[in-house]
Amino acid sequence: MAKVLYGSIVTQLSGSIGGTVFARNASGNTCRRKSRNINRNTIAMSAFRNSFGFIQRSWRSISSADRTTWSTNAALFPYVNSLGITHYYTGFQLYSKFNNQLFNVGAPLITTAPTPSPMSAITMAISSFSSDTTFFVFRYTDSISLTSVVPEGFILQVFATSNLSLGVSSPNIGTYKMIHKYSAGVDTSFVSLYADYVATFGSVPLSDANAFLSVRYVNIATGEVGSFVRLLVITT
Repeated sequence: MAKVLYGSIVTQLSGSIGGTVFARNASGNTCRRKSRNINRNTIAMSAFRNSFGFIQRSWRSISSADRTTWSTNAALFPYVNSLGITHYYTGFQLYSKFNNQLFNVGAPLITTAPTPSPMSAITMAISSFSSDTTFFVFRYTDSISLTSVVPEGFILQVFATSNLSLGVSSPNIGTYKMIHKYSAGVDTSFVSLYADYVATFGSVPLSDANAFLSVRYVNIATGEVGSFVRLLVITT
């Protein structure tokens, strides 16, 4: 879906022209290709529908006072869209954003809106893979505590890509899949991700392809997530 920035002559479009649909939502003016509804009954899509439906129902079940906290605190979480314009979530959008992240890591949902909290930074060590010894290790270091132990109040998510072309150096975020998560207190000093990678993608990283790892923190008290830290897997 593309975002649209109108000028002084054309200020608003709505409806469809040819195969393009123009609309406006809480994120601003958008345009998208007109398409037919297709029921993609994949495992990933089913999981997304289940989580989305669950969060929608939970939103309706919380009190009006709790819903007001989300509408009020939405102003504390601005974001910049692809046109460089600052926007704000609606109360429901913010509730969905944070609770979807908590749902994905198996943490309890929150009913009242949080306020922004600082996130620890992460540094990753070099990861490597060797097909003869099934050696696929990973280590991260919290740059605040200077240890590889996941800090209290956080979950560490580990994502990976499948085998990509050697020309790919910056894969799209949608290419990554979560292959593991570590709870607070777990020491990740050189843990093996071999079994998790194979279970997700069906094969190991190849020497004639690029594969990437990425990690981020999830704050289980607020649902906030830290920035992704990405690393190229070195195949030996």
